[in-house]
Amino acid sequence: MDSDRRRVTLTDIAFGGDCVARIDNQVLFASYGLPGEEVIVEFSENKRDYRRGRVVEVIKPSPARVEPRCRFFGQCGGCRWQHIDYPTQVALKRNIVVDQLRRIGGFRDEVPVNPTLSAEQPWHYRNHARFTARKGQLGFFVEGSRQFAAVDECHIVHPVINKVLASVQGKLPHHLHQVAVRCATNTGQLLINPDPGVRGIASSTLGAAFTANGKIGQGRTYLEEEILRRRFRIDPVSFFQVNTPQAERMVRYLIEQLQPVKTDTVLDVYCGVGTFGLSIADKAARVIGIEESKSALRDARDNAREAGNVEFILGAAEDVLAHIEERVDAAIIDPPRAGCKREVIRELRRLRPSRIVYVSCDPATLARDLKLFCADASYKIVDVQPVDMFPQTYHVESIILMTNSGSD
Repeated sequence: MDSDRRRVTLTDIAFGGDCVARIDNQVLFASYGLPGEEVIVEFSENKRDYRRGRVVEVIKPSPARVEPRCRFFGQCGGCRWQHIDYPTQVALKRNIVVDQLRRIGGFRDEVPVNPTLSAEQPWHYRNHARFTARKGQLGFFVEGSRQFAAVDECHIVHPVINKVLASVQGKLPHHLHQVAVRCATNTGQLLINPDPGVRGIASSTLGAAFTANGKIGQGRTYLEEEILRRRFRIDPVSFFQVNTPQAERMVRYLIEQLQPVKTDTVLDVYCGVGTFGLSIADKAARVIGIEESKSALRDARDNAREAGNVEFILGAAEDVLAHIEERVDAAIIDPPRAGCKREVIRELRRLRPSRIVYVSCDPATLARDLKLFCADASYKIVDVQPVDMFPQTYHVESIILMTNSGSD
């Protein structure tokens, strides 16, 4: 066998989605495998303590291995788990959350981690896609290279986005380098940024179409989506969850865990367009949202026009929190993938809300932050709920309920 290939047995799956094996006193991380499989791995990276590679041949497959749907699987790198059956995907995601809480957070069996909340629609769920444009075509760069590949269909994006893809493929102006397409699952609206300049996109099959510079459809520069019957305006550059049905389930679960009451002052830290804070506004006395993105805060304020008990503050979370002196009863935190800055955790510990719900898209930074929250027994973890927002990928969202030591 070639020196850059090796026959191995994969033993586990690691944070980041790769399988694990041991060879020559090194850890091997291999993509496109499954625990328990005997495979041939082709190496791509060799460091002192570890190697990386990808499975190029399966000798003894796992019972959970399935045929990937997409003919671009293994090239684009976006859906690295299409070869795993869906029940196994959600089980592995829970295992990853448990593993990161133990390895990084130091938490053991005292932290309850529920089974992953699986998606009812594991395909064609994604409401936002960003395509690379080259010579009038849309596609992606082949994983690990700068080679462009045109794509005619994606199996995780919403069907409307695939219709847009079919409408514009090969017809785009050559000066475009990227095209982002967003569709609203519950309102039928479509947002394309920038305007691709192609006739026929705003057809009845695609719903109401808009672009960021107002040249398609009604000329609106934002999209509207509904979560639990509340309408949210979303700017082209504002963050919004990419899986609308799962986002609705996540909001329901968050409300159930936070249990806001009419006397509560609730902080919504990293509030974005106000999805969480506005969803609990009618159940609390006051909601204070904190966001440093100007576009997201502009959306949030527009979304809160009819909510008289909601205030949004522009600024970095650590700076705004440092100036809050009033009593805070509960807090929601939904940081970016990098997690919370230490100063944010310090200020929240100072304010001592009785309940904190932490929404995380990264198990590693989540575990790091929870360790700081729970230092000196200031807070304890009551519930950990993994949520599969991203089927066919290794990414996992989590919702964590913490209570402080004085709230028992």
